Amino acid sequence: SEFKTKCSSNRKKSEVSVYVNSNLKMIAISENEPRIMCKNDPVSTVKASNDTNHENNVQKKREKYIVNRSKAVAELISTERTFVTEMTVIVDVFLTPLRNWSREEELTRSRDEKYDSNSKSKVPFLTNDDINYIFSNLEQILSFNKSLLKDLEDALERDGPKGVVEEFLKAAPYMRMFSVYVKNFDKSTQTLENVRSKHAINSFIRACELQKVCHQLNLSSYLIMPVQRVPRYRLLMETILKYTSTDDPLLPRLREALGQVSDVAAKINEDVHLREAQD
Repeated sequence: SEFKTKCSSNRKKSEVSVYVNSNLKMIAISENEPRIMCKNDPVSTVKASNDTNHENNVQKKREKYIVNRSKAVAELISTERTFVTEMTVIVDVFLTPLRNWSREEELTRSRDEKYDSNSKSKVPFLTNDDINYIFSNLEQILSFNKSLLKDLEDALERDGPKGVVEEFLKAAPYMRMFSVYVKNFDKSTQTLENVRSKHAINSFIRACELQKVCHQLNLSSYLIMPVQRVPRYRLLMETILKYTSTDDPLLPRLREALGQVSDVAAKINEDVHLREAQD
């Protein structure tokens, strides 16, 4: 059965009539006073439930962002490790042997011509200029990326994603060296094609390509990898930024890192377009 109870408002001294049923659920209140919230009030229960659901959704989104960003950071480092391995293959399997062979041929020619002015080697000569045109500043790139890889790995272990972004920011200005490589890439491709038209040189390069460490990739496939690296950096930084919440303290530094690598990529594209226009 229903009963009538009276209570006093803390803000007004006049009595307020509140009607409650036997299940202690509020059903009416004076029009002149704020609603008095009961423990089992349907309105307050719904509001609390909505707040809880919202908090749970925000937390799930935050956790998803953390997982996806961690994956993107891990991909940045793993692809950097792969890139260093690939550049090492170019230097150790192709560049160094070709350079040594070229030097030996040059010494042989010089020695033979010293004693016999009519002597000419039958082996086509691979010049130092040919090697420089083909490989450009690749050794410089390898040295840079070896250092970057170590810095990124150490930073991840020490400071997590924040440390990785900071190290990337430090390295970004030096990535302009990729622009030099890209600018010379057409000349590299043309020179390689020319020297491979000579049977002895082509056989030497082919022997290098058949080594197990090359994984059935030819020299041209390796030489294009530095051209693709900076755009890959930009995509990875975009992914890391995508999974960083707007209230994350790391956000401004991530935007700065993306801006710097985007500037390098833009400069590379500008050089490419300029070269194409000149051709």
